[in-house]
Amino acid sequence: MNEFRMKLMKELKKILGIGYKLTATDVEKNNGKVLHGIAIVKEGQNGGPTVYADSYFKKYSEGESDLEQMATNICMMIAHCFQEDNSGLLENIITYDKVKDNLRIALCNYEANLEMLSKRPHRHVLDLAVTAFVHIKEVGELGSGNLQVTNSLLKAWGVSADEMLDTATENTMKLGESYNILDMLEDKMELPKDIDLSLYVLTTKDQNLGASMLFNFDLMGKIADKLDSNLFIYPSSIHEVLAYPDKEGKEQRVNQRSMVEEVNRESVAPEERLSNSVYYFDRKERELSIDYQGKPLSEIAS
Repeated sequence: MNEFRMKLMKELKKILGIGYKLTATDVEKNNGKVLHGIAIVKEGQNGGPTVYADSYFKKYSEGESDLEQMATNICMMIAHCFQEDNSGLLENIITYDKVKDNLRIALCNYEANLEMLSKRPHRHVLDLAVTAFVHIKEVGELGSGNLQVTNSLLKAWGVSADEMLDTATENTMKLGESYNILDMLEDKMELPKDIDLSLYVLTTKDQNLGASMLFNFDLMGKIADKLDSNLFIYPSSIHEVLAYPDKEGKEQRVNQRSMVEEVNRESVAPEERLSNSVYYFDRKERELSIDYQGKPLSEIAS
């Protein structure tokens, strides 16, 4: 991968010329996943986009695209980032008052991310960690992006971790939404009349790191009240969680334990796994707890 990244950087430099600085940078993502980035900064600017070589390597190795064409496509795409009217957030990222409205929280597995968490302000809740990021709004064809809040960035802002995380949490909870997963399927296909319509998805409006809705007790409470039941909460991925009523007792608990681990193993990319645990929302107390402590994520084969 590193050899491919250096080749891609060489092609990018040919097109961009001397007015740009390109730096190879490895970015640690969730659950120890490392992406091989190329940071591109225009002369006179404080920041710029990072392109990940990983997403292009497969196409290159399978002969779907050559390096010159890839570099050309990348340069066309990132051109929007260097337009003067789109540089505001990057230029002012170290000023807390200018980015605080764009702060959001994200969840990750605590034990699986200890090294990463040592570099980021966070809260340890249940078997999870709450971290924060700055949501960078859409920039041309690049779409939106996330800038993780690190200890050094927090220090530059001059605010406490608690204040920052409280603000990020408040912002994020406003973005919560839920929908009945089978209602969505009903629009696309005819479903049996006796099918259970009690499974809900909780996420953010843009479905970006929406598992944070695990701590949106107002949203969860409305679902519990509608179903007249406490809720089991399943960690679908770092982007959403699933809520299902507690109606079947002990048998339901036994079945769901193996189900969560199986889904993580078979259907969720390693870097997007949140937990093997099953959570429980108490409708009356409006409290969340771990109903079943799952195996460490490291024990699941990729």
